[in-house]
Amino acid sequence: MANDSTNTRVILARMRALDKSTTSDAHQQWERRHRQIVLADKALAVNEMSVLTAMRAAFNTARQTPDIRECVKILETESATLLNVLVIKGVTICELIDGQSVSMQNAEETSGLSASDSSECVITSSVIITDETLTNGSTAPTVPSFTISDADQVYEEMCKLSADPYDTKVYKFTESYALLHRHYGLALKVYCKQFDLLPSRDVWDKMIKMFNSLNWTHIEKQYIRNTNAMFPKDYRLF
Repeated sequence: MANDSTNTRVILARMRALDKSTTSDAHQQWERRHRQIVLADKALAVNEMSVLTAMRAAFNTARQTPDIRECVKILETESATLLNVLVIKGVTICELIDGQSVSMQNAEETSGLSASDSSECVITSSVIITDETLTNGSTAPTVPSFTISDADQVYEEMCKLSADPYDTKVYKFTESYALLHRHYGLALKVYCKQFDLLPSRDVWDKMIKMFNSLNWTHIEKQYIRNTNAMFPKDYRLF
């Protein structure tokens, strides 16, 4: 484990590299996300979560000898790596579920197209493939779909490694997970903690949006009135 015999850190590096992709093509974005999930599953398959958590519990309760402390240090490093893997996987699944929702909306919109339209779309779970992308006599490629239960499973695994779902290491997934479930109060708590750690206009605006979603109009209006006072450099007279 000390030498990363399972290549978990290498897999994490590859997942992070895929995060840096700036392509705007919908199909390429899906492929990037799918590769991230495949890599995450590979890392999780060679690092059994139940064994890892059991070992952490056993070492933490054992008498702290130098060897035990070294083992705990190694386990903490491995746990942190897997936690990062889970966060990326969770965010990716949430993004794909959002993409599926958009595709369903597009399907409803395109269902009213007339038969004379020359570019009829074939709707899959997360991308739209026009008939121009299909070869003669072939069918549209199938795309794996994800459900909220998949995100729930990742969140459950994440909580085994992180006692604080609002921690800076995992808040990106907690935010996506909360918005996926429309748990606006949970998302607001994430933003409040972010703002306490590092105030920014972006997080401030997200908090206002959550107040609106929660129908807390009185707080929403108060925050809007205080925006210029909180961020005077963003104020423009004209």
